[in-house]
Amino acid sequence: AYGAPPGWAFHDGTLAPTGCGSSIVFTPEESLACLRHYYENLGDRLWGRYGFSDAFNLDNQWFDQEVIGIDQGALLLMIENHRSELIWKIMARNQTLQEAMKRLGFVPGSKELPWPEPPLYYAPYASGGLKIDSYLKDWPQGDAIILDKTFKERGQIENDKDLRAEIRLAWNEEELFFAVTVTDEDIVIRKNGKNIWMDDLFEIYIDPDDNGLVWDHADDYQLGFRAPDEAGNVAAWSWFQRQENPSEIGVAVAKGFVDQKGYVLEGSVRWSYLGLKPEVNTYIRIGLSVHDIDRDRSEGKIQWFFRNEEEFQRFILGKVVLIKGTLPPESKKPETPT
Repeated sequence: AYGAPPGWAFHDGTLAPTGCGSSIVFTPEESLACLRHYYENLGDRLWGRYGFSDAFNLDNQWFDQEVIGIDQGALLLMIENHRSELIWKIMARNQTLQEAMKRLGFVPGSKELPWPEPPLYYAPYASGGLKIDSYLKDWPQGDAIILDKTFKERGQIENDKDLRAEIRLAWNEEELFFAVTVTDEDIVIRKNGKNIWMDDLFEIYIDPDDNGLVWDHADDYQLGFRAPDEAGNVAAWSWFQRQENPSEIGVAVAKGFVDQKGYVLEGSVRWSYLGLKPEVNTYIRIGLSVHDIDRDRSEGKIQWFFRNEEEFQRFILGKVVLIKGTLPPESKKPETPT
């Protein structure tokens, strides 16, 4: 869908002739039938001096009066490519472009995409809770989730100094605790409220019902915690819950500090806010991500773990197992919390 926000795109019925027309090299029969239908049945409202106007919506009986050159350009180039393969032949002769494609990993043929299983993380029990002070001295022993450029979702990540994160989770009967140590040599915090996603940010996605995270659904959670300011204060936001600030209504707290190497952020989310009652050896579905924005306006994002299930319009998240003491036997499958 055009101009689609984050999450799943819902199409409102607006169509652009350049869409089907520029696909002619891949779907020649379908594209020709589509263009012919537009011309013969809608031409009195859609066709003009420069060809097709840019878009239309039959449900709303709306037809754009403008023709956009960049869309017409794609349409004309792909029609000629279908006729003579002119564009592909020119590309094949360009050695600079061929070298760029090679370095990016493009090869002839198709590739089967992996279907990864959600990873497991064992969150240790924190008897008596943890003091939210960003020093992390009282954290129980446990492994950290390491996110570096191999976990890149999008953007530019030059090296570990540009963006790297170590994330730890723990729990007790009242709270889910998190601690993140981020390596980031250029920290930017400029936005407030719901717009903190544009800054350096740590996010936790939570699917309490284990039925897939549905974007902007009130039963799921996207909690964001901006990198701390010089005083150690951390702005927070909960986008799916009517954009309420969780720190204002007492459901999540966070504290941090920042230095030349990056920042440390520590916080917690109350189980009651998530509608969950934690139990030993059960699991909760969680996704984690860190967003980096630099002063030169470059940005990148690393994440753990999203699997898109487009058919069901949902995301499958990782499994965080709540343990107490030693790890559970590998043969024992953790259960979903009630």
